[in-house]
Amino acid sequence: MGYRVVGLCATGEEAIRQAACHRPDLVLMDIHLAGQLSGTEAARQIREQQQIPSIFLTAYAEEDILRQAENSAPYGYLLKPYQLRELNATVRMALACCQATQEGERQQRQLQLAVEAAALGVWEWDGEQQAFHVGGEFDRIFDQQAPLPDGSKDAFLNSLHSDDRQQLQPLLEQGRPLNTVVQLATLKTPANHNG
Repeated sequence: MGYRVVGLCATGEEAIRQAACHRPDLVLMDIHLAGQLSGTEAARQIREQQQIPSIFLTAYAEEDILRQAENSAPYGYLLKPYQLRELNATVRMALACCQATQEGERQQRQLQLAVEAAALGVWEWDGEQQAFHVGGEFDRIFDQQAPLPDGSKDAFLNSLHSDDRQQLQPLLEQGRPLNTVVQLATLKTPANHNG
Protein backbone atom coordinates (compact mmCIF):
# COMPACT_ATOMS: atom_id res chain seq x y z
CA MET A 1 0.00 0.00 0.00
CA GLY A 2 3.01 2.29 0.23
CA TYR A 3 2.78 3.22 3.91
CA ARG A 4 5.57 2.84 6.46
CA VAL A 5 4.81 1.34 9.89
CA VAL A 6 6.74 3.22 12.58
CA GLY A 7 5.73 1.14 15.58
CA LEU A 8 3.69 -1.77 16.96
CA CYS A 9 2.26 -1.60 20.47
CA ALA A 10 0.48 -4.06 22.74
CA THR A 11 -0.78 -1.49 25.27
CA GLY A 12 -2.56 1.84 25.09
CA GLU A 13 0.13 3.43 27.23
CA GLU A 14 2.83 2.34 24.79
CA ALA A 15 0.73 3.54 21.83
CA ILE A 16 0.59 7.03 23.37
CA ARG A 17 4.39 7.04 23.92
CA GLN A 18 5.11 5.75 20.42
CA ALA A 19 2.77 8.31 18.84
CA ALA A 20 4.52 11.12 20.72
CA CYS A 21 7.93 9.80 19.69
CA HIS A 22 7.28 9.01 16.01
CA ARG A 23 4.45 11.47 15.19
CA PRO A 24 2.76 9.20 12.61
CA ASP A 25 0.19 10.56 10.16
CA LEU A 26 -2.34 7.99 11.36
CA VAL A 27 -2.80 5.37 14.08
CA LEU A 28 -4.44 1.98 13.45
CA MET A 29 -5.87 0.88 16.79
CA ASP A 30 -7.63 -2.17 18.19
CA ILE A 31 -10.32 -1.66 20.83
CA HIS A 32 -9.07 -4.24 23.34
CA LEU A 33 -5.41 -3.88 24.32
CA ALA A 34 -3.23 -5.19 27.11
CA GLY A 35 -2.52 -2.74 29.92
CA GLN A 36 -4.76 -0.29 31.73
CA LEU A 37 -5.98 1.80 28.77
CA SER A 38 -8.47 0.64 26.19
CA GLY A 39 -7.84 1.36 22.54
CA THR A 40 -10.63 3.95 22.54
CA GLU A 41 -9.08 5.84 25.46
CA ALA A 42 -5.58 5.66 23.97
CA ALA A 43 -6.91 6.96 20.63
CA ARG A 44 -8.74 9.79 22.40
CA GLN A 45 -5.60 10.85 24.26
CA ILE A 46 -3.47 10.65 21.11
CA ARG A 47 -5.96 12.82 19.24
CA GLU A 48 -6.29 15.37 22.03
CA GLN A 49 -2.61 15.59 22.92
CA GLN A 50 -1.01 15.19 19.50
CA GLN A 51 -3.78 15.78 16.95
CA ILE A 52 -3.10 12.40 15.30
CA PRO A 53 -6.18 10.67 13.85
CA SER A 54 -7.00 7.01 14.37
CA ILE A 55 -8.81 4.18 12.62
CA PHE A 56 -10.13 1.28 14.67
CA LEU A 57 -9.51 -2.25 13.39
CA THR A 58 -11.53 -4.56 15.59
CA ALA A 59 -13.89 -7.50 15.80
CA TYR A 60 -16.23 -5.65 18.18
CA ALA A 61 -19.34 -3.73 17.12
CA GLU A 62 -21.53 -3.78 20.23
CA GLU A 63 -23.42 -0.55 20.90
CA ASP A 64 -21.50 0.37 24.07
CA ILE A 65 -18.17 -0.16 22.30
CA LEU A 66 -19.30 1.94 19.34
CA ARG A 67 -20.30 4.72 21.75
CA GLN A 68 -16.85 4.59 23.38
CA ALA A 69 -15.21 4.68 19.97
CA GLU A 70 -17.30 7.70 18.92
CA ASN A 71 -15.93 9.63 21.91
CA SER A 72 -12.42 9.32 20.49
CA ALA A 73 -13.58 10.80 17.13
CA PRO A 74 -11.97 8.16 14.90
CA TYR A 75 -11.53 8.66 11.18
CA GLY A 76 -12.67 5.11 10.50
CA TYR A 77 -13.88 1.84 12.02
CA LEU A 78 -13.20 -1.46 10.22
CA LEU A 79 -14.55 -4.77 11.44
CA LYS A 80 -12.34 -7.85 11.29
CA PRO A 81 -11.95 -9.74 9.12
CA TYR A 82 -11.43 -7.01 6.53
CA GLN A 83 -9.96 -7.04 3.06
CA LEU A 84 -6.70 -5.27 2.26
CA ARG A 85 -8.45 -3.05 -0.27
CA GLU A 86 -10.99 -2.00 2.40
CA LEU A 87 -8.13 -1.07 4.71
CA ASN A 88 -6.37 0.82 1.92
CA ALA A 89 -9.52 2.76 1.02
CA THR A 90 -10.22 3.59 4.67
CA VAL A 91 -6.64 4.77 5.27
CA ARG A 92 -6.68 6.91 2.13
CA MET A 93 -9.99 8.54 3.03
CA ALA A 94 -8.89 9.12 6.63
CA LEU A 95 -5.66 10.78 5.49
CA ALA A 96 -7.57 12.95 2.99
CA CYS A 97 -10.10 13.93 5.66
CA CYS A 98 -7.33 14.71 8.13
CA GLN A 99 -5.54 16.85 5.56
CA ALA A 100 -8.75 18.76 4.79
CA THR A 101 -9.36 19.31 8.52
CA GLN A 102 -5.81 20.58 9.01
CA GLU A 103 -6.19 22.94 6.04
CA GLY A 104 -9.44 24.28 7.48
CA GLU A 105 -7.75 24.84 10.84
CA ARG A 106 -4.83 26.60 9.11
CA GLN A 107 -7.23 28.89 7.25
CA GLN A 108 -9.10 29.59 10.48
CA ARG A 109 -5.82 30.61 12.17
CA GLN A 110 -4.98 32.88 9.22
CA LEU A 111 -8.41 34.48 9.39
CA GLN A 112 -8.03 35.02 13.13
CA LEU A 113 -4.65 36.70 12.58
CA ALA A 114 -6.14 38.93 9.87
CA VAL A 115 -9.09 39.89 12.09
CA GLU A 116 -6.71 40.75 14.93
CA ALA A 117 -4.26 42.65 12.69
CA ALA A 118 -7.05 44.67 11.08
CA ALA A 119 -8.82 45.19 14.42
CA LEU A 120 -12.08 43.95 12.89
CA GLY A 121 -15.24 43.10 14.74
CA VAL A 122 -16.87 39.83 13.77
CA TRP A 123 -20.41 38.60 14.29
CA GLU A 124 -22.03 35.41 13.19
CA TRP A 125 -25.66 34.31 13.27
CA ASP A 126 -26.03 30.62 14.15
CA GLY A 127 -29.38 29.68 12.62
CA GLU A 128 -29.49 26.25 14.26
CA GLN A 129 -28.88 27.63 17.75
CA GLN A 130 -30.81 30.85 17.01
CA ALA A 131 -28.00 32.92 18.52
CA PHE A 132 -25.42 35.52 17.59
CA HIS A 133 -21.77 35.12 18.38
CA VAL A 134 -19.46 38.11 18.37
CA GLY A 135 -15.69 38.22 18.44
CA GLY A 136 -12.58 40.10 17.51
CA GLU A 137 -12.85 43.79 18.34
CA PHE A 138 -16.65 43.89 18.08
CA ASP A 139 -17.32 45.26 21.58
CA ARG A 140 -14.56 47.86 21.37
CA ILE A 141 -15.53 49.06 17.89
CA PHE A 142 -19.16 49.52 18.81
CA ASP A 143 -18.38 50.81 22.30
CA GLN A 144 -20.56 48.20 23.93
CA GLN A 145 -20.48 48.47 27.70
CA ALA A 146 -21.53 44.83 27.93
CA PRO A 147 -22.04 41.94 25.55
CA LEU A 148 -25.27 41.85 23.58
CA PRO A 149 -28.21 41.33 25.96
CA ASP A 150 -29.02 37.70 25.26
CA GLY A 151 -27.39 36.79 21.95
CA SER A 152 -30.78 36.58 20.25
CA LYS A 153 -31.52 37.85 16.76
CA ASP A 154 -34.04 40.43 18.02
CA ALA A 155 -31.66 41.76 20.68
CA PHE A 156 -28.92 42.10 18.10
CA LEU A 157 -31.17 43.77 15.51
CA ASN A 158 -32.56 46.18 18.11
CA SER A 159 -29.02 47.26 18.96
CA LEU A 160 -28.35 48.32 15.36
CA HIS A 161 -28.84 51.69 13.74
CA SER A 162 -32.13 51.64 11.80
CA ASP A 163 -30.36 51.82 8.40
CA ASP A 164 -28.29 48.75 9.21
CA ARG A 165 -31.27 46.95 10.71
CA GLN A 166 -33.26 47.46 7.50
CA GLN A 167 -30.38 46.05 5.45
CA LEU A 168 -29.71 43.05 7.67
CA GLN A 169 -33.14 41.88 8.86
CA PRO A 170 -34.36 40.52 5.48
CA LEU A 171 -31.10 38.61 5.03
CA LEU A 172 -31.39 36.92 8.42
CA GLU A 173 -35.02 35.99 7.84
CA GLN A 174 -34.04 33.93 4.80
CA GLY A 175 -32.97 31.26 7.28
CA ARG A 176 -30.05 29.96 5.24
CA PRO A 177 -26.30 30.59 5.17
CA LEU A 178 -25.55 33.96 3.63
CA ASN A 179 -21.88 33.37 2.86
CA THR A 180 -21.47 37.09 2.50
CA VAL A 181 -20.02 40.07 4.30
CA VAL A 182 -22.40 42.73 5.59
CA GLN A 183 -20.94 46.05 6.68
CA LEU A 184 -22.62 47.83 9.58
CA ALA A 185 -22.39 51.55 10.26
CA THR A 186 -23.06 51.86 13.98
CA LEU A 187 -24.72 50.28 16.93
CA LYS A 188 -27.01 52.42 19.03
CA THR A 189 -25.27 53.93 22.00
CA PRO A 190 -26.96 55.65 24.96
CA ALA A 191 -26.48 59.00 23.15
CA ASN A 192 -27.78 57.55 19.85
CA HIS A 193 -30.70 55.47 21.04
CA ASN A 194 -33.30 56.86 18.65
CA GLY A 195 -31.63 55.29 15.54
